[in-house]
Amino acid sequence: MKKIIFSLIVTMTCISFAKGQTNGASQTTTPAVAQKKKKSIIRSIHDFTDSVKYDKNISRDSIKCAPDMPKVKADDVTYSKRVWRDVFFVENSNKFLSAADPKKNIVRIILDEVRSQRISGYNNDKFELDVDSASIDGTLNTLGIISDEEFSDYEKNIKFGLRIMEDWYFDKNRSEFKPFIIGIAVIVPNTVNLNAGPAAPGAGGPGAGGVSNLGELLNNMQPVVWINYPSVRERLCKYIVAHPNDKIKYSFDDIFQLRFFSSVITKESTPEDIRIKDRKDLATGIDKLLEAERIKRSLTQYEQDLWEY
Repeated sequence: MKKIIFSLIVTMTCISFAKGQTNGASQTTTPAVAQKKKKSIIRSIHDFTDSVKYDKNISRDSIKCAPDMPKVKADDVTYSKRVWRDVFFVENSNKFLSAADPKKNIVRIILDEVRSQRISGYNNDKFELDVDSASIDGTLNTLGIISDEEFSDYEKNIKFGLRIMEDWYFDKNRSEFKPFIIGIAVIVPNTVNLNAGPAAPGAGGPGAGGVSNLGELLNNMQPVVWINYPSVRERLCKYIVAHPNDKIKYSFDDIFQLRFFSSVITKESTPEDIRIKDRKDLATGIDKLLEAERIKRSLTQYEQDLWEY
């Protein structure tokens, strides 16, 4: 009898232990794998009504990216004017854009980003055809830049620049008249003698190699590659500008958003679709600069007229 009772106790104990193992196994599950969210990047110049979202995981020390672009409803835009402007590195206020450090030089950054296919480069301001490293090299070769030494010579003499295409628009909902940058191009003089040396004394020029004043630069700058600015803000946000004040930490995206550059208007949207340098009624470089200033004043005047009663 005792043997039977002992056998029953052992059997019950084994059954209870087996159930515990089964329940424990059923409670063990495979951890769920989190899916990555797709980044939202503007890919067309007509997508400016959508906001750009940054990848919050991008680390740029303690520097914050510029705020997301605000959404603008098409019905709220009651006026718009497209202008093109050139940023010349020969001007003291723009020299920080062409720092010796390649990671703080906007020309080097844009060309390297396009060459490595991290951003898309285009052949014109309509963003029609993609360009690659070979296309960029071909354009530079036609301008006489065929080696790194000559590229550095251009940098030392500050002959590179930027061309900015932007829309000035009035948003009646926010009561704001402001610019929206559409595209940025690297530009370089298309006729320059690399062996000419420094400009002659009294030539009045900040440049060298035959480019002696802004009037000449207006006539001689040619785009090398265009980028669609709204699409590349996330990349430009990662590069810190070589600001004279080391305490200030701006990215290149901050510079464009906050308008920390000086420039000269080279074209406005008109039925004739003609650049200032190609106008027959403007004979001299001074005339062209005065026309650029007139267009600039007209934008300012439009904003002032909005608030006159």
